[in-house]
Amino acid sequence: MNVYYLADVCSVVDRSPAVPAGVIIRPIREADIPLLAQTFRRAYGPAAAGTLSDVVAEMTAAFGGAWGALWPRASPAAWRGGQLAGAVQAVRRPSWEGAPDCPWLIDVFTDPSHRRAGIARSLIGAACRVMSAAGEPRVGLTVDEANVAAVTLYKSLGFAESV
Repeated sequence: MNVYYLADVCSVVDRSPAVPAGVIIRPIREADIPLLAQTFRRAYGPAAAGTLSDVVAEMTAAFGGAWGALWPRASPAAWRGGQLAGAVQAVRRPSWEGAPDCPWLIDVFTDPSHRRAGIARSLIGAACRVMSAAGEPRVGLTVDEANVAAVTLYKSLGFAESV
């Protein structure tokens, strides 16, 4: 079951580590869609993500504002050794009814070959630094409560289930 989690942006920034050695972080751009889709599909697996065409369509829809206005500066990608290691996609406000009124991380994913290296933590921190500089006090995301690794990561950064 998917659950909303919220965090104080400054708290997330304070709990975020430095970027791991050898990792370059920059905002995502539309030209990255093919690599974003491939990495997303590896991160979640074909059974959960669908076909590569499905994921490309989802990524294209995100850039088109399907889940809210994409915030490119707050949507970082991590590159290690010339390979996309992971990414975060953030919207300024989610577009669905009942969502909290704050920036939202619509996707957080790390290529399986780059997990447990602090990349997701650094990406979330980078997104929140942009949000903090823009004066945003909190950030939200949706997580499947069965995804124990993700829930553990988010809680360690100060996210808590929204009631």
